[in-house]
Amino acid sequence: MIKHIRFRQLFRVIYSGNSAVIDPKGNAISNITTHQNHIQTIELSLQELEDFREKFPVGLDGDDFEIQLKIYLK
Repeated sequence: MIKHIRFRQLFRVIYSGNSAVIDPKGNAISNITTHQNHIQTIELSLQELEDFREKFPVGLDGDDFEIQLKIYLK
């Protein structure tokens, strides 16, 4: 019997909410600390991202793939 269980239920994942917005070069634009209810609006530049991707073309040879987790319970 295959029973699909949510990953969070199975492994008791507790999400602390550490969220961040990172620019194409890896610099933090915004960072929200642990266990805070917070809403923040960040403006991003599509042109800046496109310019960076043109100069640093990564992942153009990537393949489509999907990771599936199946757990067999008795």
